[in-house]
Amino acid sequence: MSMTATSTSIRNICLTASLVFCLPAPAQADDIDVYRARIAGQQKPNILFVLDYSGSMAADIYGSYKWNTNPKKIDILKDAMHNVLDNNVDTINAGIGSLYSYTTTGIQWPISELSADASSVDGNILPGLFTVKDIIGQRVDARFAGGGTATVDALVEAAQYFRGDAVTHNDRSPLIGSEHQPATWNSVTGLYTGGNSKAAIAASYSPSDAYSTNTSATYYCNDFSGSGGPNYCESKTLSNCELRSSTDTPTAGSERQTNLWGSYQQCEYEHTRNWMGANYNSPITQTCQANTIVLISDGEPTWINDGDSLRSTIGTDMDGCEDLSLSIFEMPDGMQTEGNCGPEVVRALASSDQMPGILDSAVKTYTVGFNVEGPGQDYLTLLATAGKGKFFKADKPEELNAALDSIIDEVLGGSENFAELSIDVDKASFSHDNRVFYNLFSPSTRSSWKGNLKGYFVDSTGLIDINGDKATAVSEFGEQFSETAQSFWSDDIDGNSVSKGGASEKLADTVRNIYTYTGDDIPSIGVPLAGVAANRLESSNTAISTTLLGLPTSSALRTTSLDWLQDAPMGSSLHSKSVQVDYGTRSMTYVMTNQGLLHAFDTSAPTVLGSGDTSGGEELFAFMPKELISHIPALSQNLNSGNHIYGLDGQITRWHTDTNNDGIVNNGEKLLLILGMRRGGNSYYALNVSTPEAPRLAWSITGESTDFPRLAQSWSRMSLIKVKDGTSERRVLAFAAGYDADAQDSKNTPVASLGNAIYMIDEYGDPVWSVDSSDHASMLYSIASDLSIIDSDYDGLADRLYVGDLGGQLWRVDFDDIDTTPAVTLFATLDDGEHQPIFYAPSIALNSDAAGDYLSISLGSGNRTNPLLAGIQNHLYMIRDTHLDKGVPASDFTTVTPGNLFDATSDDISSTDKDTADDAQEDLLEARGWKISLAPNEKSLSELITFEGTLMATTFEADTTLDTSICGYDTTGRLYQMSLKDAATIDGLGSSSGDADDTVFYRWSDLESAGIPSTPVIVFPKGSSVVQIIVDKEAVNLLEQKLSRVFWHAK
Repeated sequence: MSMTATSTSIRNICLTASLVFCLPAPAQADDIDVYRARIAGQQKPNILFVLDYSGSMAADIYGSYKWNTNPKKIDILKDAMHNVLDNNVDTINAGIGSLYSYTTTGIQWPISELSADASSVDGNILPGLFTVKDIIGQRVDARFAGGGTATVDALVEAAQYFRGDAVTHNDRSPLIGSEHQPATWNSVTGLYTGGNSKAAIAASYSPSDAYSTNTSATYYCNDFSGSGGPNYCESKTLSNCELRSSTDTPTAGSERQTNLWGSYQQCEYEHTRNWMGANYNSPITQTCQANTIVLISDGEPTWINDGDSLRSTIGTDMDGCEDLSLSIFEMPDGMQTEGNCGPEVVRALASSDQMPGILDSAVKTYTVGFNVEGPGQDYLTLLATAGKGKFFKADKPEELNAALDSIIDEVLGGSENFAELSIDVDKASFSHDNRVFYNLFSPSTRSSWKGNLKGYFVDSTGLIDINGDKATAVSEFGEQFSETAQSFWSDDIDGNSVSKGGASEKLADTVRNIYTYTGDDIPSIGVPLAGVAANRLESSNTAISTTLLGLPTSSALRTTSLDWLQDAPMGSSLHSKSVQVDYGTRSMTYVMTNQGLLHAFDTSAPTVLGSGDTSGGEELFAFMPKELISHIPALSQNLNSGNHIYGLDGQITRWHTDTNNDGIVNNGEKLLLILGMRRGGNSYYALNVSTPEAPRLAWSITGESTDFPRLAQSWSRMSLIKVKDGTSERRVLAFAAGYDADAQDSKNTPVASLGNAIYMIDEYGDPVWSVDSSDHASMLYSIASDLSIIDSDYDGLADRLYVGDLGGQLWRVDFDDIDTTPAVTLFATLDDGEHQPIFYAPSIALNSDAAGDYLSISLGSGNRTNPLLAGIQNHLYMIRDTHLDKGVPASDFTTVTPGNLFDATSDDISSTDKDTADDAQEDLLEARGWKISLAPNEKSLSELITFEGTLMATTFEADTTLDTSICGYDTTGRLYQMSLKDAATIDGLGSSSGDADDTVFYRWSDLESAGIPSTPVIVFPKGSSVVQIIVDKEAVNLLEQKLSRVFWHAK
């Protein structure tokens, strides 16, 4: 991508520097530790599955009850349950609530760790034979479909369980013991047998021997009421009560629930009848743990018990609930009441803490409508809304699996993004397009994370969904997509879910064209990918050998993993940003993921805000480099591994030979996409996508080549520029040599063996120019950053670059003619005894002050690969370059050091005391720029942006002491907005305090997001006189546009 003149001149450099949102800019690496730490701080969520086993579930998805080859809905449900358990063994705690039909069952298995030995839950099961996951699968499989649909009763049972209420078995008489007799474990068959099929399993309540045929034994119960807890001895004839301390182990057979309260009375009682009553052992034992009901049903409720259990749950009987007969079920008032009180039950669970003394112990309810339409769907949607969850529609087996995956994503925290939004330019108005695209991911403990590409409209108010509604809302995790948002191409509301909607969901309906190239060398004419069987990445292609996949010969995993890839949803795009290309007849969006694929999506639609148009989003092709094929087996298994799998996670550069200068790829024009890998590898790949239906692999470069001996991990985005080469001009790609993981990871200012170079290559990937330690002995550290390149004499040719390295050094390289030796200047050394790594390109702007004209070079320090690192003082800097003329700086130039910079941390220039402010201004004029010390542990982890004299930067701070957050690291993202020249506070920007007559402004304001914030993006809405500042998903500010418009477009 380039400006019309293909390089940046000083005349428009301030605007260009602020418009880096047009350029695919980077974001980060093992910064994923931020999310790993959050996951580690939080407990696994508690999920209770409540499942509809009514008679209609015995039909297939076409409504037929006859025997045929079509699977029945109940069997599809059971398979989906096995899948979600298999896929989340290390992710969630799960249990089975009521498997209900015309009446409910009690809890069929209490919420517990899926990987735990089942004997830890039920001591009658022999150790070492079954896991909890195994037994839950048995409980799901053991029951058949039949009867009516008692949905509300099933939700009441779930409420009783989460609250630790009395076990009533849907108000069955306590005097009839057989109504409450639990199934017992049969060690011979390895199954639960006997008992009443509607009774809860004894392991779910206390005392676990509440049902017994032995009335002569001694039984025990506990009364916690004296320390604020429940009384489990209520309604029993007691004797021999003893005060026990909170650390005492309860006597066998007594209350088994974790003691959350303190000292208690332990009492003996006699079994005067078979069923003496019990209380559920609530799974809610601590904060920092989500509690969730997942209800799956295929129809409308047909039965309800208006009894004591309902009244104790919501404080009223059915007369006190809203009648849904007309509003939901389209019947006259009072004629269909079986669904009444359901919303009240789930609302009561979601609206307040359910266990005394445990914060954040509310319970959300998610619903899945399986093969259901009309009133049944409306009812389940109402339940999800009242329960502060979300409704998911599923008509086919794969949709049911996807719905459950989406719910798990939601419960684990929803979508995240590192990279800023991607937005292109509208060629007609030379303002921004009104569409933006986000690369989203869902963090987990697994080696591969789920991802998606989603699109939204944008205007001066922020992000807007396809229905014209605001797309974001503030949640406990910061600014997120709202629960009611519907993104581009999504048939239904997809909210903040990564798995639901977007381009990823479209893949399930596509016969995919996934390409690769297994040859050793790429011919000079390139390699056609489409229409060549040998280049298809699928199991039928024998060129995809077990050796390429890193598998033993004849491994069955070859076929299963390659087949998996054909149907796999998108992987995560952590640091890469998508790019849009206008072909005139269609618009394409290209996005890379850590699955190792470049995806090509047709994003021509939607174009009209508020139209509700869900068309578009189809994948034309995907491409995987040969070196990443060996990742496929591990990706398909997605084990719970400490090592994240990286693929294509760098940046994309467009090389468009735009002969008619209209910004559209047409009239036979050539378009190359150059792909960086970041953590995925030490290579760059170029694809010719002049015709997106017929992509060609054009060339690749790698650190293994003698042409690029310093090339490390390809972090630096290639910049397309025009330069002088002898007597001619040519376009080239310039980039830094990248990140040396071996030398840099977990080390303080190491000397790199790779990455300490800058390269230029031509259109065919051939080297044309380079700079390394042979040009300057101090060029010792990796350069992972993009390059900031300018045209210093306005002749349309790039002639200077600035870039920082990971040793805290700032470089200036002058190259009037790439056919001659460049002038390499160590412009600044910013390490002052502490590591000051620079991961992002500096922001450059032309300014003037009392001393004359200068270029401001603004940058920040902070270790992107270790954002939780403590004990390092990081800074924001603005350094003046007063040597504006083309060529090497004057002979009196000396390298800038921290001591040459004015310390603006205390913002004395903004002081209301005139003498203090004047002294600060004088000190600044004598200095060579300024610096601001960030807060302890605060880091600059994104590119700084200059716009109309304002410098904007985002920072990230983590309190790794855990003192301020019992659920994990307390993290803060900030946006700084200050005067570029002197770092002074700008009234009306940042945060403020005081009343209207005495308002005090600060340079920074806290952001809503708890993650690492993106680079600020400046959006020029079409037809507006203001610009919008967006960080992540949050619209943080509106600024008045004062500059005259400079025209630019992607080349």
